This record gives sequence, structure tokens and C-alpha cells, in this order.
Amino acid sequence: MQINLPANWPTAAQNEKGRMLYREAFAHDLDPSVFVRHAAPRKVFSVRWIEDHSEADLRAALDSRRGDPEFYFSNPPPQGTQVALARKYGWVK
Repeated sequence: MQINLPANWPTAAQNEKGRMLYREAFAHDLDPSVFVRHAAPRKVFSVRWIEDHSEADLRAALDSRRGDPEFYFSNPPPQGTQVALARKYGWVK
């Protein structure tokens, strides 16, 4: 089945990795340039992580159930980033 990815998705996701994310109901958030899935299990992938990892790595991360939410960044994000994102998406009350 042909999947037309959103035109505003970054170049790093205009390929099979993007189709994988799209099929798993991820949305691109321009600020701070991450892919987010709001449904359980909730996950956040940085665009850099997508660029730096293979399709197999992405599949393994999509299938992972390490926690909720799960965050994937190539480099450790600044302190407080995960909490700030969880608040932004309404995952923390």
C-alpha cells in the first residue's frame, strides 16, 4: 500500500522510516523537532535519532515496551527536556 507522507515532515523521515512512523500513528512536532505518538505506548523520537539509526533499530524501538512514555535521543537532551515534553503533551498532570 502506497503511503503519502505529510509534506512538512523532515527529509530524514521521507523514506521507509517515515512510513513506519506514519503507520504507527506518529506526528511530527516542529518544536522541538521530534516525532510523537500520543497513544499508548507513548513515545518520542528526535529527528536526529531517526537519522542516526537504521530501520531495524527503529523497528526495535517501536516494538519496545520499556516504559511509558519512552524517549529516544541520539545525544542526551538538556536536563528537564523529557519532563517538559511530557507536560507539553499533557502526559503529566
